Amino acid sequence: VYFSFYYRYLILCNFDGYIHVYATNTNKVQNFRCSNKCYCIAANDTQLIIGTDNNQLQVRSFDGNAIKSLLDGTQPVSALCLNESCLFIGTMHDSSF
Repeated sequence: VYFSFYYRYLILCNFDGYIHVYATNTNKVQNFRCSNKCYCIAANDTQLIIGTDNNQLQVRSFDGNAIKSLLDGTQPVSALCLNESCLFIGTMHDSSF
């Protein structure tokens, strides 16, 4: 479960790869699939950043459209932290992403 900046969106990710984005101002829900599994999410006002089981860090808009694959790694991302200018990525093991 993740709330976006200013609580505009409530974002839920399932381990089956589905992302559910609830817009708090319109009560609309967008559902889309990112991969077989979604391990973690982070968001800003316009984009979702998703760590998937296929060792990718995906960037998507809130309607589910893929913007690009940000990074291809050697292991799944297990933690994300996003602030105004930096994205911090954590993995399950000690080796680099």
